[in-house]
Formats: sequence, structure tokens, C-alpha cells
Amino acid sequence: MEAVVSVYGSGGLTGEGGLSDAFGGAAIYKNDETGMCFFGIWGARNTAKFKADLETKLNIEVVKETPPARLSHWGRSKSRPKSTGLAGTHS
Repeated sequence: MEAVVSVYGSGGLTGEGGLSDAFGGAAIYKNDETGMCFFGIWGARNTAKFKADLETKLNIEVVKETPPARLSHWGRSKSRPKSTGLAGTHS
């Protein structure tokens, strides 16, 4: 978690605020036995950028696998833009 916070900033319940702001949302997983928490994001493009940011800025390897923890909470920081109803119309 500290590595992610050092790149994206903190905020939120467990420090996920910066990550959530950067990617429009974040998931937090918690291992009840150890108390260890993990951050997650969704979407192929978001995942690729997240992986690249961490590997280049921190010289670490990001492993794509399910964390040894349960989903604790998740949220979105941004809402989808509202449709104007004008898409595909011609003047």
C-alpha cells in the first residue's frame, strides 16, 4: 500500500483516495488474519497504466493475481458523463 500511496497520494478510508482519483475508482482487499491490505483497480487500460507507473517509478514488479484477501470495500470517485442525447445526430 505504501508504494501505491507514494505514487498516487493518499486520502480515503485506507489511503486509496489518490488511486481512486487517478483511475475513477479503487477496490480495497483486506486479509483478516494478517491485517494486510491491497489496492485494486479495474479496466484493461487502467491496469496497464497502473502497472507501468509503479514499475517505472518504484522499480518493482506488479503481479497480476487475486490477492490473498477478501474485498473490503470499493468505490468510484467520478461519475460517468451524462448523455446529451445528441450523439449520432446531424444538423
